[in-house]
Formats: sequence, C-alpha cells, structure tokens
Amino acid sequence: MEYELESLMIEDYKIYQSPDLYRFTSDAVLLSRFAPQGKKYVADLCSGSGIIGLHYYALQKEKPEKVMLCEIQKDLAEMSEKTVAENGLEQKFSVMNGDLNDICEREEYDLVLCNPPYKKRGSGYPVKNRMLAVCKSEICVTLGEIISVSAKILKRRGSICMCNAVDRLEETFSLFSAHKISPSRLVFVSAKPSGNPYLFMIEGVKGVKTSLTVLPQITNSAKDFSGE
Repeated sequence: MEYELESLMIEDYKIYQSPDLYRFTSDAVLLSRFAPQGKKYVADLCSGSGIIGLHYYALQKEKPEKVMLCEIQKDLAEMSEKTVAENGLEQKFSVMNGDLNDICEREEYDLVLCNPPYKKRGSGYPVKNRMLAVCKSEICVTLGEIISVSAKILKRRGSICMCNAVDRLEETFSLFSAHKISPSRLVFVSAKPSGNPYLFMIEGVKGVKTSLTVLPQITNSAKDFSGE
C-alpha cells in the first residue's frame, strides 16, 4: 500500500492516508468533535486509519492517558502504526490488528468511539475493492457485535459515541437497550442547510439511566480537520 503523510491541521499532528485504497471522510471528524471532552481511556473501534482516536486526542487540552485503535484489516492497522510513530505517540497509543472480540480489556475504557460500516450484512454492497467494502459494509463485523464489545470494555458511566446512517437509528436504540446503555445525546447531520439528514451521531452511557437530549440538526460543512 502506498501512503501519503498529511497535516491534521491541529498543531504539528500528522496522519498517513492511502490515496488509492482508503481515505477517511468528514463523518469521522464530526464524530471526534461530538464526543465528550476530557476522557482518559479511549478505544477507537473499526479505527481504519486511526483518524477518530488521533483527532480526539489532538483536540483535548488534557490529553487521554491511553488510546487503543482496533482495526481488523492488516494494511490499515499498519498505516495507523506509522501515524502513531510519526507523531511520537507510542507511549499513549496502541494498535490492535484483529477481531473486536479479541480485545482482552474489560471495563477498562471511559470512552468508545466508532464509525462503523453503514451497510447491513447481506445488503448487496458491491465488492469492487475489498478494503473499502469491509469499511463500508458489515462483511467482517456487525453493529450488534460492535455495541456488545463496547458494553464489555466500557466502565460504568462510560460513554460510547458512534455515527451511522439514519436508517440504522431504531436498531441502534434497540441494541443500546439490550446492553444496558442509555442514550444521552443525539444529533442529525445533513449535507445542506435544511436538508434531510443522512447521518446521526449518538452518545450512550453504560449502566445508568439518562435523559435523551436531541441537539439541533447540523450541516456537514467540515472543510478541514482542525475542529475550528
């Protein structure tokens, strides 16, 4: 895989991307901005290039103590390792290349971040590029598996923040309930002002009852990574 090193547009942080096989989208940047600040132990599941974990880390004034990136595809995990090394973050970040169910930690994290595959397993997503197909469709992991693993590794009162296509919202609520995760914040995202949303972002809290706050719909106008 060929790599390109790009600025994260926050201080001196940089990230590797693949011009041919994988580039993250603005959904990832929106999610890292949406996540609650100040969390110390962070897991980024289905991490791809590591953008969400790295961007969240870069945005925080009080830096997390530990960020774990979990990615099933070897090439993407290796790309994340190059990014971690480039930024000198080996003492803060770890990269796990493997299945989510292989994560050993239990009740270790106070924040789980995930930009999951949006297309349901068996939905017929065309496999033109295997790497992109795994990122976009539930070929290797399902939403249910992601939320189940998140519930296992989150501390009580820890948060899971994830995004997904709007047609997965009802399923997400149901899975949260099944794993004793209470939805606390929800926001819809549109591509244009006053347009229909194509995406939602949600925060759920493990083990406690919370009231749901529905935030005003936002327009995805992200033109850079900085969080400005």
